[in-house]
Amino acid sequence: MSELISMEGKVRSIPKGIEELVELKDFLDVLPGKLVKMSEDIKQVMENYEIMDQFQYKFTEEDLNRKWQVFGGPKDVNDLIENRKSNLVRERDRFYDTMVSN
Repeated sequence: MSELISMEGKVRSIPKGIEELVELKDFLDVLPGKLVKMSEDIKQVMENYEIMDQFQYKFTEEDLNRKWQVFGGPKDVNDLIENRKSNLVRERDRFYDTMVSN
């Protein structure tokens, strides 16, 4: 869960210059592969929840919220990546205009 939060924070970061923008773009390009690798761990977590559910374990509301955050986390991050990529194009153009005007 903390890894997903960390990824999301990095994706939401705002580059202060062209170098940071390129670093962020590179990060966005490799992130889907990292999410695929995480899918096995997420699958295992979901199976663990299912086993506990079969034994009628009483989950707290926080447990259930965390379960669905983990389950939906990769999709949320992928959606954020797509949104962020379009924003980065605008930011790249802004940096370019600033460089040309100076």
